[in-house]
Amino acid sequence: MKPSDALPHPADWSVTTVRDSVELRRGVSWSKDQEQTEPRPDTVPVLGIKNVQEELDTTDLVHLSGVPSRAKELKKASKGWSIIVGSNGNRNRIGNAVYQAADADYLIASFLIAARPRPSSGIRSDYFFRWLTTYETQARLSASAEGSTGLSNLSHAFFRSMEIPFPQDREQEFIVDILNRTDSLLGQARTISRLGEKLKRQVIRQSLHTGVRKGPISLRRCGDIPSHWGCGQLRDFIEEGPTNGLYRPDSDYGNDGIPIVRIDSFDDGVLHSINTLYRVRLAPIEAKRYGLLARDILINRVNSLSHIGKATIVPALAEETVFESNIMRVRLKDGLIPEFLNIVLSSDIAKRHWLSRAKPAVNQASINQRDVRDLWLPLPEPSEQETIVRLVETVQRRVFSAGLVIAAYNDLKRGLRQGLLKGAIRAHDAFAQSAVRV
Repeated sequence: MKPSDALPHPADWSVTTVRDSVELRRGVSWSKDQEQTEPRPDTVPVLGIKNVQEELDTTDLVHLSGVPSRAKELKKASKGWSIIVGSNGNRNRIGNAVYQAADADYLIASFLIAARPRPSSGIRSDYFFRWLTTYETQARLSASAEGSTGLSNLSHAFFRSMEIPFPQDREQEFIVDILNRTDSLLGQARTISRLGEKLKRQVIRQSLHTGVRKGPISLRRCGDIPSHWGCGQLRDFIEEGPTNGLYRPDSDYGNDGIPIVRIDSFDDGVLHSINTLYRVRLAPIEAKRYGLLARDILINRVNSLSHIGKATIVPALAEETVFESNIMRVRLKDGLIPEFLNIVLSSDIAKRHWLSRAKPAVNQASINQRDVRDLWLPLPEPSEQETIVRLVETVQRRVFSAGLVIAAYNDLKRGLRQGLLKGAIRAHDAFAQSAVRV
């Protein structure tokens, strides 16, 4: 698709180009010695690429000293501007954007671009942002990115040539209002999810510190735990393993053969559906050696430092499944419930242990089989382990439910955005007032 091809739109809409109707600004550049770790009276905060996410994230800004007054004025993140990722190592990030809804004191960095329709264009700034974030616009900006090895850049020539279809101001207002209401619902669901995750962490921390009934606490090798609990190393409860998984080059992964669990196959202790896993072709002896059984524990041994030790329990499997080399498999003896161990592995107890043992490498770190065996963990009686598991699972179900709501609102947002920005759904007064209510 050429930049001169506008999105499909009704015949009564107007069409213009970014070049003719949109003002663009580049961000501020600086030298390393201008960066300060903390804000000072002589510094100014700067928004970077990491702050451009699904939503505008203004935490962890860079603070610069020695920025000229003229640059402070021209590079400021002002109300009504769309802030766009202009350069990144990940091509798919090119064109990602957030909307600056109010004037701010921070500037934008040089790898970002600010864009806003000119007052004479007939395009609302918030409508322009909605057009910018449609699937088609984002895909075209990523696909047209230019650059050398390791860094992609927005093609300014392509971007300026892109056509923007737009209705009259009143319909633009309705379109934006409907999408804003949807975003509000999505934001509420995300807040509930974040609170649920926070509660889950608190429940885990409290359960592993005080147990489920009040009693004296004593300091042990595995931390402050109830006096009636035991404390031991994981090695004493392992029936088999830890065992490293199967190595296969990326070229071997496909849609045929046996499903294989990889480090991106589980989140928050939950394994993704087997239907979503990659597959590999294996000899029977390899399939047997690296095969998984229900209630095996899988532990991530190679990843970024923050994800080392991420774990999951293997559920009942519909077919033979194996695991990759970046993961270790552990099978437990009686006395330690896999679900309870999974809670410990997601706790601060395990995270401190992995951080103390992790071996750094380029862009990643690793732990080994001995590190897993050496993990000290609290050991309540199996009945109390089960009570703690049920308590955490109750909170986890709430978190999972919030995730389903987020997924539903994301689908709604995508559908509305595509329909409204193409005019397939016309945003009239009655529809705008009743379609999405917060």
